[in-house]
This record gives sequence, C-alpha cells and structure tokens, in this order.
Amino acid sequence: MSGANMKSVVLIAFACIGLVVATHAFAQVEPPPLEAYGRLPAYDLVEISSSGDRLAFVSVVDETRTLLLTELGDGADRSSPLAVSLIGRIQVGDVKVRSLHWLGEDRILTVASITRRLTHFSDSRGEYGIGHIYDLSTRELSAVFARNSNVSMALGAVTIRNFGGEPTLFTEGWVTDQNNRVDLFRIDPGNGRGVSVERGDFDVRHYVLNAEAEPVARSPYDERRRRWDLQ
Repeated sequence: MSGANMKSVVLIAFACIGLVVATHAFAQVEPPPLEAYGRLPAYDLVEISSSGDRLAFVSVVDETRTLLLTELGDGADRSSPLAVSLIGRIQVGDVKVRSLHWLGEDRILTVASITRRLTHFSDSRGEYGIGHIYDLSTRELSAVFARNSNVSMALGAVTIRNFGGEPTLFTEGWVTDQNNRVDLFRIDPGNGRGVSVERGDFDVRHYVLNAEAEPVARSPYDERRRRWDLQ
C-alpha cells in the first residue's frame, strides 16, 4: 500500500472513531424537557419601514412581549457585527399584539386585541383592536381616540393613506352620543385624536378608501340576520 493510500485510510479511521465517540457522547446527554423549548425567545410581526432602513418586531419571552425598533444600513452603529442599532423599546407585557404599521419613518402603530361588548352597538362580546402610536422622535406613546370623549377606544380596520404629505391612519370609530353611529376618522399621528371625515350610520362597520383617502364605499352589517352588504 502506498504512503498516500495509507494516509487516507488513517484519516478515515480517525473520522469513524470520532463519529462513534460523538454518537456515544450524545447518547449520554439527557434531552431537555419540552417546556424548555416554550421558554426560548421568539419574535413575531416583523414590519419594515418604507425606506427599508428601520425594522419593527415583537419579541416574546415567557408570554411577555416587547416591541423592538431597530435601524439598519447607513444609519446603524457600524461597530455592531450586524450593523443594527436598537432605537426604540416598549414593554407590552402579556397583551396580544396583532399587527404593526409604520406611519413614515418615525412613528409606529401597534394594534392589540381586546374582548369587550360595545355598548349601544352589540348585545354580545367581540374581539376589537386598541391602537397606540409611538413616536421615535419624541419618545411619546399616544392612544388612538383617547382624546375623543364621545368615541369608543375600539379601533376599526387599519387603512393608511398619505394626507398632508405624511402617512396617516384612517379607521372606523364607534361614536357614542344621542345618535350612535360608526364614522370614518382621520387620526392625528402626533396625539391620536380622531377627526370625523365621513358620517356613518348605526350599522356601518367598514369604509373603503381610494388612493386619495376619499371614501368610495361603505359596508353595513345586519347583526340580526348576520348579513354583510356593500354600498
């Protein structure tokens, strides 16, 4: 047998011995309990800003949620191996966040789920959204409709259109006054206050907007017959 062939055989032999030893070692290790996997950090709802420079996502550890905002690319800290900088952090707790929406580069809308009965509008409990807008430049968190005394805090569908040169949230709001109704609101991204831009009716649940943020259709719901319509 030549020297080259002998060298190959020795290498293969050592590789086989290593595989046997590794297999034996793994066989001696007790696998972790299943609940350990449930405690591993996870992430959810990854959303990238329109410029592609900023990323928002929800970190989940033991059912505790944290909204993390990071910056990528040229604006990131280059000392980081991955060129990523943490620019914002909000403790959410055990609240279920169901969606994230960038409003430009400096504001992020979070929508969390709640179960409640909308007084004067429904006889049964349902799942609704609660919206908050976080401003990176001011570090302020504003609740949508918190400044509207006659509007429920429940959020309708999320529609984002450009208004006045900046991305703006449009959504339905349940107005609780002498004429209970569902209006279409434009939300001030700076403080969460809603301005009614389309007066609705008691049974309206959704509005359809065109690219210019103009309502072109509405969708009423007959709760007694459980029937949707489009007008």
